[in-house]
Amino acid sequence: MKKFTIVSILLCLALLMQCAVLPVQAVEGESADDAYTMPAEVPFGSVCILEGCRTIEGMRPLAGSARKVPTAQAVMIYEANTGTVLYSYNPDLKLAPGTLSKVMLSMIVLEHCQLTDVVTCPEGIQSKIPYGSANIDLKSGEKLLVKDLLHAVLLQGANDAAVALAMHVSGTTENFRALMNKRAKELGCTGTEFGNISGLDNAVSFTTARDMAKIVLKASENEKFMKIFGTSEYTIEPTEKYEKDRVLQTLTYLLQNKNVTKYYYQQVTGGYQSFIPTLGASLVCTAEGNGMKLICVLMGATRTYFENGWQVDSYGNFDEMLELLKFSYENYKVAQILYDNQALHQFSVANGECDVVGAPHVSYSSVLPKDAYMKNLQISVNTGGQLTAPVNVDQKIATVQVNYRDVCLMEAELFAMNNVKLSANAAAIQDTVAKDSESSGNAMSVVGTVCVVILGAAGAYIAWNNFRRMMARKQARRRRAGRRRSR
Repeated sequence: MKKFTIVSILLCLALLMQCAVLPVQAVEGESADDAYTMPAEVPFGSVCILEGCRTIEGMRPLAGSARKVPTAQAVMIYEANTGTVLYSYNPDLKLAPGTLSKVMLSMIVLEHCQLTDVVTCPEGIQSKIPYGSANIDLKSGEKLLVKDLLHAVLLQGANDAAVALAMHVSGTTENFRALMNKRAKELGCTGTEFGNISGLDNAVSFTTARDMAKIVLKASENEKFMKIFGTSEYTIEPTEKYEKDRVLQTLTYLLQNKNVTKYYYQQVTGGYQSFIPTLGASLVCTAEGNGMKLICVLMGATRTYFENGWQVDSYGNFDEMLELLKFSYENYKVAQILYDNQALHQFSVANGECDVVGAPHVSYSSVLPKDAYMKNLQISVNTGGQLTAPVNVDQKIATVQVNYRDVCLMEAELFAMNNVKLSANAAAIQDTVAKDSESSGNAMSVVGTVCVVILGAAGAYIAWNNFRRMMARKQARRRRAGRRRSR
């Protein structure tokens, strides 16, 4: 039995030797790069959002998030041409939008209607708006163009015009409200809910500065919207139920220099303001200049009055937005950071005949401080491990991250600009190693198999021999027992 045990152990060792050959054959020819992945705290493509200012979701704005205006509860300034969050303060704080909700209303109307469509005002239209709220005195059954009503909404916040448009598109204002919330979700507005179409009354409505920036950004892609959004004065001609001209002037003082001239700012291309005493003064606007197209949102600023209690001392929204616009245009510029097919970095290649040069296949621009230069940027490349030959043209070889101070401006992939062949010496060594490995593997495989067969046969012989001896001893004991009984 001891011999059988020893042979069994030897048999197991032989089997383990045979199995050890297989992993070597499985990874034969695999490079070190294939088996190694450089760890990263944040996945590629997310750094410029989570730790940077790229895209409207950027969490670390270029100009920081410290308060820059005295009273606004939330601010977002986004540069649309380069996709840069220039500045933000509490951009994801949920606040009541007030009548800023009419920007979404106007955008949806233009997505469903032509400017020349005729709208018939519903019966009892004035009873469908909050008492005393802004209106243009629309009459039941009065017919106007979509163009006329949109000017009334965006220039003066006319609630009767908003109701007429909403019912024209969806049948009821409640159906239109549902359409507004659906569209908000489609735009990625995760912190927005419209309680009604006007932003008035006690309906629960909330949004964020970032979400409002998304809405204005999308609306600004429509030329028809922008033309109305940037209009300072418009006249609705008489209708069969209203015999006078309705002359409309924008309430966004950044756009006009007639009534309140000190807020006029030439770069502003469109805007809409909201003021509700319990919610504060808010404002959205677009501006263009110095290569920058700004989407600006300011919410919850404080309006102050002189001692008489009715004359405005500071509008809050206009004062603070003007301050932010001047800050943006006086201190920042657009600069190109990467160029398509720009030779950006040279990499060594293990076993290669030469180095490889990496280049992006895209061009990137960003907003930068006016006193910043390319030498102020930190450019980091990551290959994920040692590059090994061969390398082919247009093969992705690395990623690049560009930072200004502690803010990630952008990320890009780098591709090989040249081929890198395996060097002659490396090729010969690799061929020899491969052959030796193959021979060694084959030899080990044969030896292991022979050992298993021999040891298996030996084990079987010993086991059979032990069995025969055991049976013989049993028979001898029986014969001796029978002889004792016969005596």
